[in-house]
Formats: sequence, C-alpha cells, structure tokens
Amino acid sequence: MRQAHARLIAILAAIWLNFTGAANAQTPPTIDSILSVIRPALARCDSTMTGATFVTTAHERRLDGDGKIEGETVYRSRVYSRDKEEREILLAMWEDGEPVDEDKLRDEQEKREKERRKRARKMREGQEESEQSHSARVLEPFLEEKTASYRFPEVAADTMAGIAAWRITIDPLTETEDCVRGFAWLAQDDYRAIAERYEPAEMPSKIQSLNVEIDYTDIDGCPMPGRFQITGRGKALIFIKFHFQAEIFFDSVSINPDLPDSLFAIPGD
Repeated sequence: MRQAHARLIAILAAIWLNFTGAANAQTPPTIDSILSVIRPALARCDSTMTGATFVTTAHERRLDGDGKIEGETVYRSRVYSRDKEEREILLAMWEDGEPVDEDKLRDEQEKREKERRKRARKMREGQEESEQSHSARVLEPFLEEKTASYRFPEVAADTMAGIAAWRITIDPLTETEDCVRGFAWLAQDDYRAIAERYEPAEMPSKIQSLNVEIDYTDIDGCPMPGRFQITGRGKALIFIKFHFQAEIFFDSVSINPDLPDSLFAIPGD
C-alpha cells in the first residue's frame, strides 16, 4: 500500500513538474527582444523583394444589418508588381455565384485598364506618391519609422491558426486614421508573422466601424498576406446606412520574377 502511495505521489510530482515547466516555457519575451528580430527581418524583405506576381480572389459583399450576405461579387485576377508599378489582369468574375457574360467581363476589364492609365499619369505628374503614403505595410506598427506612433503594452502566450504564438497588444500614441489599434500574432519559435487584427485609431468620415483581418504565409522568410479581410459599417447623409465586407485570398505567389517592361507599358505612351 505504501509503495502504491509512493508511486502515486511520484506520478503527481512528475505531472506538476511538467505543468510548471510548460508554464515557464510560456514566459513572454520582452517587446524589445521581439523588435530586435523582426525589424531587421522586415528591412531585409523590403530590400530583397523587388517584385512579385500572384493571383487574387476578391469577394466583395453587401451585408444586411445583421451582417448576413445580401449579395456578392467575386473577381479573380493575376497581379504583376514591380517597384511602384502594378498590373492587374482580370481573369474571371462572378455575381451571386454565377459567372458574368463576356460583355460584362470585358467592360470590367476595360474599366480597370482605364484606372491603371489614370494612376500611371498621376505617377508621372508626381501626384500618386502622396495618395499612396497612407497605404498599410506588412506589420507596419513594428517598423522602425513608426517608433513614435505606437506602444506595445502586453505580450502574451496564445494560439492562432493552430500555432503557438505571442499575441502583442498594439496601442497607437496618436488618434489618427493613419494609425491602428489591435493585436498581432507572431510564432513563438521564430517570430514569423501569423496574423493581425486591427481597427483604425480614428474612424474615417462616414464610417462607424471598420475591422481589418490579415492572415500571413511565410515565403523565403518573409511575411506575405494569404488572406485579407475588411468589414465596415457606416452612414451616408441621414438615412442611408451601409454595411460591407471585402475578403481577398492570395495564391500562386512568385517572388522577384523576371517581368518584361512591356507588361507595364501604357498604350498610347
């Protein structure tokens, strides 16, 4: 009996030691130690990744007051990107689950080509840079140039997408549309980006709520969006309310492909 009791105590002690050991393994790193790893990694990716091509499947949804889908348009496109140049070729389009006819697809293709020409003209005139200055970048709150814009009050052990992660709380130091608040998840083993969940620090005009979700994949040690979703609610004038959602999936990613100049040429130039 005493031997059985001793064995039970030994088993319980082993369980306790394993539990406390696992708890100790969850001790969060300091935010400074995290930044010392991911900032150089992001800088390296920014300098080495000069171009890409990928396929996007974009779901544009109209939602009712309860968030249920009232209608959906889906666009599948091949995107080519190089430095500040970008070319999107619309491959297919669906409305409420049905493919559109060829005329409607062609009209949408022509519309997007006109928008590309307009952007190229603004780029030549030096106007596009200011418009793009507010575009979000990968893990933007962690960038060196954003040091004065954010604080990170908590790093906690969590799980995201089935991966052991550090959940980092992100608080803006300025309440502007250019800043966000929310959370980022980095893998515990190597600090690779897993996900971000944000809302603007200040809502844009006519927007009452806006939530952003980004799920990342890792390509050659660099974070690439695998899924991007934005959900918003707002009011225009007095009586017009709107509720929308856009979700984009990225696949077939190729980094630094050899892209010919003719791909980005503007007809008539």
